Amino acid sequence: MRLDPRGPLSRDALVNALAALETSRARELESTKTAGGPVRASETDRRLTEAMELYIRTYPEDPDVPEILFRQGRLYYDYRVFDAAVRQWGLLLERYPRSARAATAGELVLDSFNRSADYANIETWARRLKTAPAFQSAAQQARLDGLTVQAVFKQGDSPRRGDTPSPRRRLLRDPRVG
Repeated sequence: MRLDPRGPLSRDALVNALAALETSRARELESTKTAGGPVRASETDRRLTEAMELYIRTYPEDPDVPEILFRQGRLYYDYRVFDAAVRQWGLLLERYPRSARAATAGELVLDSFNRSADYANIETWARRLKTAPAFQSAAQQARLDGLTVQAVFKQGDSPRRGDTPSPRRRLLRDPRVG
């Protein structure tokens, strides 16, 4: 695959490798969950990322790419590995903003940050999604505005990791401005 990524069987080989790596990682995550241990990055994660990057680089116009990114993100999300999930969905939203999975990916990005009480990233992503094609309806725009305002207030209520913005800085930041 690496020597001839455009060979006649390369696409099928990459799809099969991705499926096998996803299955392997799902087993690892389930095993970790059953054992009650913390989820950590593994060699399988590295290989899965490498295979996905090769696939996207080699077949950027393939209509299956958004679905594969969504599925990988969902695997991590289901096991509460939100950073990895957001990376996959962020790539989907960045490179395939008009895909059928873009709206769901954006909602799950926001939910991931909500579940981890990361209000700064909720604010960032709510602002970012305002320009995304999948979030252009009036109702979605109003919801994103509301999330932005709520996230700003939550940041003021519960500072994280010792990063306490000054009260003046919080007051001067207008949550309605992108």
